[in-house]
Amino acid sequence: FILNQILQNLIDNAIKYIKPEAEIRNINLNWRYGNNKIAFAIGDTGIGIPPEDLDKIFSIFFRSNNEMNVETDGKGVGLAMIKSLLEKFNGEIWVKSKVNEGSIFYFTFPDTILHPPELKKHDLV
Repeated sequence: FILNQILQNLIDNAIKYIKPEAEIRNINLNWRYGNNKIAFAIGDTGIGIPPEDLDKIFSIFFRSNNEMNVETDGKGVGLAMIKSLLEKFNGEIWVKSKVNEGSIFYFTFPDTILHPPELKKHDLV
């Protein structure tokens, strides 16, 4: 459920911030497993995020001025929610972006979220 929420939000954002008139409209999803972590990268060819906003983009209710130039109905809650969810499960999220070129959102979390440790009888008492 958590993975679904995170992916859905990031993919929805990628779609939302690619201008319809853009010559190239791509969204890429990659994942990798290693070191007991699952890592994802979701990249787009959207409007990008200005460098001065990168450190604030995961703050609740924050919307980049660049985002405001695109007519969207966002409230600035989605990325903050994702960060909060990931932190509860010892995960991380970060972004690399260039204005007018797009963004890549990366996130990781421990594989125990998909494969919780098996409970033993003595764990239940």
